[in-house]
Amino acid sequence: LSAVCIVMVNIKAEEPKWEIFNDKNSGISNDVINDIVIDRQGNKWIATSHGLVKYDGKSWVVFDTVNSGIPANLISSVCLDYNQNIWISTLTNGIAKFDGKEKWDIYNTKNSPLASPKTWSLKVDIYDNVWVCISGGGIARLSGKDWIIYNKDNSKIKNNFVTTITIGKDNAIWLTPGGEGIAMYFDNSWTFFNNKNTKLHENYVVSLDIDEKGNHWIGTFPGAGLIRISDSAWSFYTQYHRIFLLTEQGQ
Repeated sequence: LSAVCIVMVNIKAEEPKWEIFNDKNSGISNDVINDIVIDRQGNKWIATSHGLVKYDGKSWVVFDTVNSGIPANLISSVCLDYNQNIWISTLTNGIAKFDGKEKWDIYNTKNSPLASPKTWSLKVDIYDNVWVCISGGGIARLSGKDWIIYNKDNSKIKNNFVTTITIGKDNAIWLTPGGEGIAMYFDNSWTFFNNKNTKLHENYVVSLDIDEKGNHWIGTFPGAGLIRISDSAWSFYTQYHRIFLLTEQGQ
C-alpha cells in the first residue's frame, strides 16, 4: 500500500485545485499514507509508515519512536475520541492514545488482552468505546478500562482476520471478517451480508466506510472494485480496482 497525501481545494466553483504533499516537498515523514483524520481545530493527523504526522495548514510535526512516546512507527489507522484525544493502531505494537501534547497511553500484548501486536483498524463509537481489529484475533472493545474480545470462539464471526471496522450513525459496528463479506454488530446481535444474500460479487471485503448521508462504501479484493450502497441501490465502480483505504467522506 503506497500513497501520498493529496488535498483538493475548490475555489469559487472553478476547476478543483490539487495540491500534492509528499516526503520531497513537505514535512511528511513517509509517502505511505494509511489513514487521515481531521480534528475540531482543522489539524490533519496522518498515519504513515514512519510515524504520526500533524499538519495545521502551515507546519508539519512528526511523532516517531525517537522523539516521542509513540509505541511504533508503522501506523495503520488514526481516529479521535470525544475529547479529541488521538488514537492510533500500529502494525507492530498494539494501539495508543495521545493527548496531542506529550502523554501516550499504550495498550499492547503485555498489558491488555490484545492477542497480537499487529492491529489493522481502530474506531471510536458515540459512547467513546474504542474498537480495534486485531490481526488473527478478531476485534476488541475498550470501554474505560474494561476489555471485551469478539472472535470466532465466542461470537458468530467465523474468521479472526478482520481488516476494517467502522461505526454507523446508529452506533452499529460494521466490520469485514476475511472471506465472510460484511458483518454488523448491533444491540448484541450479529447480521452478515455476503454474496449469497446481497449483490456482493465476492466475499473478500477489505475496506468499508459510511459517509454522513448513510451511504456505505465498500472496497473489495480481488478485482471487484468499489461499491456504493445508497438506501437499497447498489452502484459498482470497476476497472481492476484494489481499494484498500476509504476516508470518512467515502472518497
